Amino acid sequence: MVGRQRAYSSGMRRLHLLSLCSLGLLLGACTLQKVSEPIDSNPNPNQRQLAQTYNKTLAALKSLRFRPDLVGMPCLNVAATCDPEHPDVSLFGPGLATQGEILTALRAAGFDTATSEIHVIGPPTFPPAGALPWPLSGAVVPPGSVQSGSRLTVQVRLWKLTLQRLTVFSGSATIDGLVLDSQGQPATWLGRSFFTKQGLVSTLPALGSASIYESLPLTQFNPAFPLAPGHYTLRVHLHQLHLHLDPLLWIPGESKHRGDVTLSDVPFEIVP
Repeated sequence: MVGRQRAYSSGMRRLHLLSLCSLGLLLGACTLQKVSEPIDSNPNPNQRQLAQTYNKTLAALKSLRFRPDLVGMPCLNVAATCDPEHPDVSLFGPGLATQGEILTALRAAGFDTATSEIHVIGPPTFPPAGALPWPLSGAVVPPGSVQSGSRLTVQVRLWKLTLQRLTVFSGSATIDGLVLDSQGQPATWLGRSFFTKQGLVSTLPALGSASIYESLPLTQFNPAFPLAPGHYTLRVHLHQLHLHLDPLLWIPGESKHRGDVTLSDVPFEIVP
C-alpha cells in the first residue's frame, strides 16, 4: 500500500466504511452527520480528535458540489501508527465534483490522500418509462412551483385497479429521484446510500390509493450551490415493489412479485 504502513488490511478498511454508525457511537469507525452540522468538541481525547477531524473534513468540502453521506475515519479507531496531524478519511456520497477535485481539497486541508478513499455517486441511469405490474398504477404528482433553495417533495400516487385488497411493500429507499435541467442534464439526484431508508408497507382497499413521499434538497449537493430558478424535469424510479392480492371469493390470491418501474417525467419550476 502506498504511504505509511497500516495495521489493518484493505478488506478491514472497507468493513469500516460499510459499517452503519451514529453520532452516539463516536468511538466507532465512522460517523454520519449533516454537512451543515459539525460535531461538538468532547473532553475525551479520542472523541475530541474524531470531532476535530470530522469538522476539518466538512470545512475542506464546503466549496465542492458533493454531499458526504458517509464519513469514515478508521485511523482514529484502530490501534495503529497514526499521524493525527495528517489523518486519512473515507468519503461516500452523491455529487457533481470529481474524485480528483475532492482529493485536491483534502490534500490542501492536510489530509493523507495517499490512503484516503473517495466514492462519488454519479447520476442514476433509469430504464425507459413503463407501467407498474397489474393491478397497480402510479404516477408522479407534479410539484408545480417550488421556492428556490427549498426542498422538493417527491410524491408518487399509487392506485389499485381491482376490487381485491392489495398489499404493497418494498425494502429500503423505494423512491429514487433525478432532476434534469432545461438542457436535459442531471442537476441533482437523491443518490443511493449504504444507509437504509424506511420502506413502504401499504394496504390498499378496493379501488383505493396511497402515496409515497421522498424529500430532495434543490441544491447541487451543497447549500452553497442552490439550483437556479428556471424550468426543470423530475424523473422518478420505483425500486423493488412487491405486490400481494388477497383472495376474492373463489379466486386465489396472487403470489408476491417484484416490480421496478420508471414513471413518466413531470415538469416543475423553481421560482425566486
